[in-house]
Amino acid sequence: MFRRQRGATLVELMVAMTLGLLVVAGATQIFVDMRQTFSQASAISARQAEAGFVAQQLLRDVRTAEAIEIDGGALTLTLNGDQGAAYCGAPQTSLELTYRLAEAGGGGALEVRPDCSADASVVMNGLEAFTPTWTESGERHGVSLALTLAETAQLPQRTLSFSITSRQLALRQAVNAEE
Repeated sequence: MFRRQRGATLVELMVAMTLGLLVVAGATQIFVDMRQTFSQASAISARQAEAGFVAQQLLRDVRTAEAIEIDGGALTLTLNGDQGAAYCGAPQTSLELTYRLAEAGGGGALEVRPDCSADASVVMNGLEAFTPTWTESGERHGVSLALTLAETAQLPQRTLSFSITSRQLALRQAVNAEE
């Protein structure tokens, strides 16, 4: 009459295997998506940190500059010689730094070249443009800088713009205006 069934039928096994395969495929897709998101977030974080470092270095140098010259895409700053130790290994009577974009493999590199050295130091790689201009007021104590970050496989092209005023030059101009 009725026989007791032992185990699962072939159809039940196939359904169970298909469901298990769908669960594993979904989990794998979630893992791959999370890994890509993490990789992109890490790339953005690294790029922001590098851009922040460059901005701080430019801010410090422009704010303390005793003279500023803009020649095409080059920004030349004349600094107090005490800052020469950071770039030249010893204090100088005066220090001239030139920031400019140099071509490098796969993009441009922002370089800084102190007048005490024939070698330039790379400040940041992966730039398409470095654009120094005088601020909108036209005063020769403030500069506007634009750093155009190159597009990568993970990140879009971005331009960071900021304006900086040389404290030394602004103060000197204010004192001269009062006289």
